Amino acid sequence: VQLISQAGSDPVRMFMVGDMKQSIYRFRQADPEIFKAKFDQFGEDALTRRIDLVFNYRSNKIVLDSINFIFDQIMDQHVGSLEYWRDPSAQLNYDFLRKEGCRDTAELETKTRQAKERLALQASPLCTEVLLVDEDSERLEEKDEAEYEARLVAKRILELCADERLSFGYGDMAVLMRTTTQFLTYKKVFDAYGIPSSIVLSSGLLSSNEINQLLMVYRIMADPYDDIAMVSVLKAPFLFSGLREETLARWHLKDPEAKFYDLVRQSEDAASHRFTAWYQQSREDLKKMTFLAWNQRFLEESGYLHLVSSQRNGASKKANLLLWLDKIREADLKMQTVEDWLAYFETMSGQSDSPAVTIQNGQSVQFMTIHKSKGLEFPVVFVSMHQKDFNLMDSSSKIILDKNLGMSLKPKKLVDLSTTIFDQPAHLNDVQVEYANPYHRLTSQVQTLEAISEEMRIYYVALTRAGEKLILTGTVTEKKWLEAMSQAVSQMEPDMPETADNQHIIYNRHVRLARNYLDWLLPAIMRHPDVLASLKSGRYLSFDADPAFVAQVSRYAGLLTKLPMTQENLADSHFDLRLYAHQALDTLPEARSVATETAVYLEKLPEDPVYPYAKLNETEESIRVTALEESPISYQASNE
Repeated sequence: VQLISQAGSDPVRMFMVGDMKQSIYRFRQADPEIFKAKFDQFGEDALTRRIDLVFNYRSNKIVLDSINFIFDQIMDQHVGSLEYWRDPSAQLNYDFLRKEGCRDTAELETKTRQAKERLALQASPLCTEVLLVDEDSERLEEKDEAEYEARLVAKRILELCADERLSFGYGDMAVLMRTTTQFLTYKKVFDAYGIPSSIVLSSGLLSSNEINQLLMVYRIMADPYDDIAMVSVLKAPFLFSGLREETLARWHLKDPEAKFYDLVRQSEDAASHRFTAWYQQSREDLKKMTFLAWNQRFLEESGYLHLVSSQRNGASKKANLLLWLDKIREADLKMQTVEDWLAYFETMSGQSDSPAVTIQNGQSVQFMTIHKSKGLEFPVVFVSMHQKDFNLMDSSSKIILDKNLGMSLKPKKLVDLSTTIFDQPAHLNDVQVEYANPYHRLTSQVQTLEAISEEMRIYYVALTRAGEKLILTGTVTEKKWLEAMSQAVSQMEPDMPETADNQHIIYNRHVRLARNYLDWLLPAIMRHPDVLASLKSGRYLSFDADPAFVAQVSRYAGLLTKLPMTQENLADSHFDLRLYAHQALDTLPEARSVATETAVYLEKLPEDPVYPYAKLNETEESIRVTALEESPISYQASNE
């Protein structure tokens, strides 16, 4: 770009626009350091100029100030890759002049005062809420965590829609999560509560390996002589296939002109017979079954769902397959043949932003990943699953590639070992031993820090999607809750490392090298005046908690020191922290069955209904068009 701008006789001015806090594509090899270098250098000489865009026009001031309060304490150049509290240009600011409709600067003081009065009234209904389910009220499995949290979110949505002080509808709300893993859990809970919802998928689902493999199965169902698809399925890890590539290559060399479907039918080995029997039976079943039922049985009989669940990132892959079934369920009555379905999926690939579940009149709550939400805004945003740990598997790989440090690996060697087995001496030959490598450990630590910094920027993107109200949800153990309070108390100690130059505002780096979003959120909000008052009064509890836990919280609350709120871009931050027992979320609303809906409909019918088009019954079953023209049928229908 720089070369193009200088190609002509008169150099063209080059503008670069960006926000490093929203650099969230490290997995695509995006390097935020490139922009940061320009951010730091521009303005240092006469040829460059840096213009800081300091105002945010998406969100109201309560949302902006609340986000500032959190990120002032957790983001700096060490974790997050750039300064936040130390750099006012990085912070979010509300533009009273333009947002409040001032015609000129003379009105600014009056408009600002009026806005402040309005914000004081909105502090309660529009405050940033932190809603957590107590995991210790009964030990919960991960699937139960997600379900109870989904119930909490659903109940809060219903309350917001019923709040006369607000004017929110279902279409104003979005639920953002880091991954798609729990989308279906949330949707099933929302369905039980009668909340319309839609899952917005990215192109990542359509291009994922597990979905591509299913598409190959569909292709051979449509055409057994599609060699590319047939080879893909033959060597796929299904229970009925899994043929070796060497076997397929040997078949092809023996008869290069033959199609692979004919080759597998001609083969005498057991694996080929197993595949052929499955294929012929499946094609017959597909003619008799709905496409959804066929897919459900295929995933079960092929062992594919269990297989992907056991792989790396298995929970996400399994969720992709279940989302795929949900997408098929929505369109199951519209398609007649497997060819129709393939054409439908081809259309989907060109419209990857379409929801998995149809949105009716835009009045539904949307589920989407944080990456998918980038660039969008919603009046009300729920950021859920705060307790889900970051994926740091790249830093534990046996081979690590780093743009600055190069490649590192853990060396391996085959050795003979002498040992004891059941108290008997034993000698083991050619045992593979992996040795520690200090350089690999160093590159691993660098990769971990970069991944955590990326997660912090992703968290920033999630929070800044909210226009009017931000709600943060998760599950928490009492141990983690008390640990967060302990960190908040110790942060104010005079000898706390790394705090002398920031007035103890930015947390120690050890605290900020977190495992999940909750590790950042809880310590940060513990020092807010609203939360501190709630902790001291016990207002944060919605149930009778363990007395020992309550006493410990009260003791820590007496030691906590609230942060100063002198900055204008913090003055209107407001938080409401609540802890719920899962027992309070046990009861689902009673779902109305089809029989109930039918009974309600029949009650509304008149006792002696009159068919409004009775005159049509007097017409001949077959009639000439000319006869219709000569003697047109006339009738009068009831408005009822």
